[in-house]
Amino acid sequence: MAEEGAHSSSHDNTTDRAGATMSSSDSSLRDLLDRERARRTNETTASEAESTSRGNRLHNGLVGFEVTDEELAALARDIEAERDRDGLLHIMEMLTAILASEQSSALLTKLFDVWGNIIDLLLREGKWTTLEHVVSLLHEADAVRPDLGEEHKQQVRALLDGFGRLGRIKTIEAYLNQHPDGSTAGLSTMLLLMKPDAVPGLCSLLANLASPAHQAIVAEALAILAKDNPEPLIKGLRDRRPAYVCHLLAILTKLKNPAFAESVERLIRHPDVQVRKAVVHAIGSLRPSGDGLKLLSFMDDAEESIRIAALKLLISGQYSVSFSHWLPILSADTFGNRPISERRAMFQAVGATCGDKAVPYWEGLLTAWSWLGRKKKEELAVLAAEALGKLGTPAAVAALMNGSRKGGATVRQACTHGLSRAQQRTRHNAPAAPSTDKEPQP
Repeated sequence: MAEEGAHSSSHDNTTDRAGATMSSSDSSLRDLLDRERARRTNETTASEAESTSRGNRLHNGLVGFEVTDEELAALARDIEAERDRDGLLHIMEMLTAILASEQSSALLTKLFDVWGNIIDLLLREGKWTTLEHVVSLLHEADAVRPDLGEEHKQQVRALLDGFGRLGRIKTIEAYLNQHPDGSTAGLSTMLLLMKPDAVPGLCSLLANLASPAHQAIVAEALAILAKDNPEPLIKGLRDRRPAYVCHLLAILTKLKNPAFAESVERLIRHPDVQVRKAVVHAIGSLRPSGDGLKLLSFMDDAEESIRIAALKLLISGQYSVSFSHWLPILSADTFGNRPISERRAMFQAVGATCGDKAVPYWEGLLTAWSWLGRKKKEELAVLAAEALGKLGTPAAVAALMNGSRKGGATVRQACTHGLSRAQQRTRHNAPAAPSTDKEPQP
């Protein structure tokens, strides 16, 4: 019985263990099946959610709604706009709000320090129009916050006056040279915010810029700011860069201050042709009349266009030059080699600047006779007859009469034309004769 009990007990234990094992296996299988079903269900759900862009949202008590394609497109645009939004502008909006509402004096002091940093950042990035917005805001600070103390008002003034600091001008220079095709909208406004004490820095900026378009913008600003501080422009005329010197001459010409003429005239012998052309133009603007001796200095310039430009000013009749200063040029052996148009212009300039003092010289050309260089001397005699006819004074007419008697055939014909022109000039300039008609008697 004991053995049967033991056997029975042993059998029961084995059965229990097997049952437990089976039970455990069933449980594990069920878990695996449940997890697999759940995984597949989740995948199916995710797939359905991914394949459809709208549906009812009933989870966590949310009310479901449908989103149309147009609404989805609008949402996408809003998200893209938010992504592309200028973070700096967003910061400026926040700073503006702080300015309008902050009551702490210490925080307002820090706020204006931040504005200074923003100005530096905008200069480095060449955002000139945004800088205009900042400046406008700073100008309106008193209106936004009428309760600002004197300390904060000084901070605002320092921010507005700080654009002309050399460091900031160098920042502008670096950006413009790195971005020759960048936008310049608003740049002129920023330059004109500077004070006259910024003129030396702006001169340096003008000299160092590579783009002619950028140079023109700076030159325009200097033409305004340098009115009260022109000395840096005068000093800059000694610079070795011709393009920079030409810009300075153009600015000085716009200022129209006769006191600059002496400094400009020192460049008459400048080695660069363009500079010398600019000098002629500047002299004509700064000295529109008076002694024309400086202009006469250009008569031996190697560049014909410069000589002609100077002659045009002398022909205007606004300048006077002693004939003794003309004579070395007229009697030089090389004078006959000049283009005939230039010799004609020179004779006209002689008549305009010294009048009858030149008549004896021209009369000598009309009556001179020589087989040597006859053609060139005839050309000069014809030009002399033209000049005398244009002069039209009694002394000029007498010289033409003498030439018409003593000159060769070509010269006599030229003198006849000269006399005709002188007579026309006399009739044109003669005062109108008084009327001799009597008033009818009543």
